[in-house]
Amino acid sequence: PVGERDADLISLVYLFERIVTSFSENRPEDAARYAGVLAHFIEDGLSPPHAVSKEQLLAMTPPGTPRGLNLHSIIERSVPEFTLGARIPRKAGDHILSAAEAILEQCYAAAEQNRRDLPSMVKAACARDERTLDVYRLRAGRQAAAIFADALYTLSELGAGLTSPGQL
Repeated sequence: PVGERDADLISLVYLFERIVTSFSENRPEDAARYAGVLAHFIEDGLSPPHAVSKEQLLAMTPPGTPRGLNLHSIIERSVPEFTLGARIPRKAGDHILSAAEAILEQCYAAAEQNRRDLPSMVKAACARDERTLDVYRLRAGRQAAAIFADALYTLSELGAGLTSPGQL
């Protein structure tokens, strides 16, 4: 998400429509491509360093931190392996628009959590404290995976039984 609600909602509706339409027209390669873009949209929006501008991120750097430290890279490095366990995907809405709005709200809420936690993440990154960073990385990664699972489940439910894209 770019943080502009209308633009983000338009992007999600576009992707949701393309995924459902691609499946209804038996074009799984196209559906997979759009699902990949959706995954990137969600994952990038929930990447902690993406919660603020580059300037804001640098302003959080504690005094005495070595110059040239790439905080974005350190924080975003990688998410430790995880599963969603027994979590069952939830239907986000009964129509493309309501589903897109619900998914967007989940993304925005998770990004806000990242903004609140970012000063602690920056401090851990400057101290090269991977153990602390992994706690935040895992939380963000699980949230992104859960939101993506909900989106895909919702789209599969909305697309079930469609005979034409006009039914969306």
